[in-house]
Amino acid sequence: MTKQQWFSAVLLVAAAMLATTLACEDDDHGDDPTADAGSNDELAGMGPYAVIVTAGESSRFLGIIPSLDIGTFTLDKAIESEGFVFFVQNRRLFVMPGPAAGAEVAEVYDIQGDILVPAGNIDAPPGAFPTDILFVDATTAYLTLMNLGRVWRINPTTLEKTGEVDLSMYAIDDDDPETPPDATPEPTSMAIKDGKLYVVLSQSYNNMMMARDGVHVAVIDPVTLTVEKVIAETNRGFAYGGRMGSTGTSTFVDERGDLYISAIASWGWVPGQKAGFLRIRAGETEFDPTWEIDLSQHPLVLDGESATGSYINFSVYAGNGIVYGSLHIPALESDPVDWVNDRMMRMVKVDLYNRTVEPLPVPATSMYANALTVEGGKLVVPLFTDAGDGIYVYDPATGVPATQPVMVSHGSIGYIGKIE
Repeated sequence: MTKQQWFSAVLLVAAAMLATTLACEDDDHGDDPTADAGSNDELAGMGPYAVIVTAGESSRFLGIIPSLDIGTFTLDKAIESEGFVFFVQNRRLFVMPGPAAGAEVAEVYDIQGDILVPAGNIDAPPGAFPTDILFVDATTAYLTLMNLGRVWRINPTTLEKTGEVDLSMYAIDDDDPETPPDATPEPTSMAIKDGKLYVVLSQSYNNMMMARDGVHVAVIDPVTLTVEKVIAETNRGFAYGGRMGSTGTSTFVDERGDLYISAIASWGWVPGQKAGFLRIRAGETEFDPTWEIDLSQHPLVLDGESATGSYINFSVYAGNGIVYGSLHIPALESDPVDWVNDRMMRMVKVDLYNRTVEPLPVPATSMYANALTVEGGKLVVPLFTDAGDGIYVYDPATGVPATQPVMVSHGSIGYIGKIE
């Protein structure tokens, strides 16, 4: 059995375990108002949020949390979906499919209160796997098709395709007989800097789990839709730039006009690859050779023990050089890994300007719930944890530990986004 086959098998087993676990939790929580640990005026002002929830027979649902003071989030108004991540623009939700969900249709919904109303689909070719969308205005957006190696320009209002960039010629084949040939560079996350469209090329293989060495980015003229060049950082050990569904979160431009890209190093599967952050400065089109954050060089003290993280899975840029993210800690895994019950993810604060990484006083969580968002300077984090499952709120201004969920949910919230 290959590593990827083993990993897939583990996920299938974990999904079954998760369904059982969540069913039990639903029975335990019910609609008991005492499960609400934080209903107050402050929570009532936080929201709404869109969420993706796993529940029942490992089914996924899309739903709207109107505010955090509701106490318990149920699936009464949620709709079943194969969504993996989503992007929000003008009260409209663009839902990207998961890798095993047919990987060709991006669902679009209008947000009407706490109800999602189908507004159409963006239909890509079979197996295209749309992962990210970058909005420019009401009539222009860019959509990456990871498995085709293409970027579509679309009208996010009419959902029509208006142009295309073919990046397939930039795929890397390392001629290693143990790794499959690659016909696509796997474009994922995007950003616009200095009037150019930057598209991260993950250069992944083996069902998108592992990537060739280096961080690769296409620089595109958004007017002519032509590739001006592809830049790469291959000398410092970083790999797998961006991640599917990370436009605006792990790939973003800060207030200074600098572009930051998070590298996830093949989710820790390839020895020797480095995870962390690289930078392309404002006015430049090459990686800054003087700046990096290598996560392996930033050990954390967790419960009195020193531990090193391997990669940041989900993250969010909070402004002023601060990134909050879920850091994978290999030392917190059992052997073999229990993807449901191992609390291997810890929330951290990354200070890009001072190049520091520190843990946050938020409970450890599992791989099933480690996404996050920010509202009003506060961190809003759905967790699957020993301290109770649901949404936690941490305020960096006070530093008071988040010890209990302010809202519980029927199912595990795997992704969350603020609706503006």
